[in-house]
Amino acid sequence: MYSTSDDKLPTRPVISSLSTSEREIRAWIAENNIDQIIDGDGQQWQLQVAVLQKPSPADLHAGIWEVVFKLSAEIAAAEFVKTGVLDAEKDARLLDLIGDRAVCLKMRPVTRVANSLEEARVEFIGAALELRKKIQSSSLIAVKRGLIARWIDRECYFGASLKSSGI
Repeated sequence: MYSTSDDKLPTRPVISSLSTSEREIRAWIAENNIDQIIDGDGQQWQLQVAVLQKPSPADLHAGIWEVVFKLSAEIAAAEFVKTGVLDAEKDARLLDLIGDRAVCLKMRPVTRVANSLEEARVEFIGAALELRKKIQSSSLIAVKRGLIARWIDRECYFGASLKSSGI
């Protein structure tokens, strides 16, 4: 157990709460420029991280740490054409539906679980660097096309058109 006594100083950093650990993680992300990831197609994604402490499903008296990575991007239709995700001629109807709005793309969250805070830090650093490397080295054209279709479906619920709804 850590104490504030000068006789027994802690050998590693003390994290007093979940909010402090989240602040520490966000600072590390900003210092290492991991919060902005450029994919293989040249488009920029934002990385958001949440740290959650939950009860352990195996032991009722223990807890687990869950680190959740969320990737999202807001991209205009012109950027999709420029990077080759959409073709100006073949996807004209799709581009017309998008109009001049930015499409909000959200990837499925990536979750890592650890039994202790130290283990969560190691998992977090490894997973963040792995995710960055994976996104930067691959083309996500097929994924983006699927996310664009999902965005249009979500915006056109119940037969409303994007133009008439004022979205």
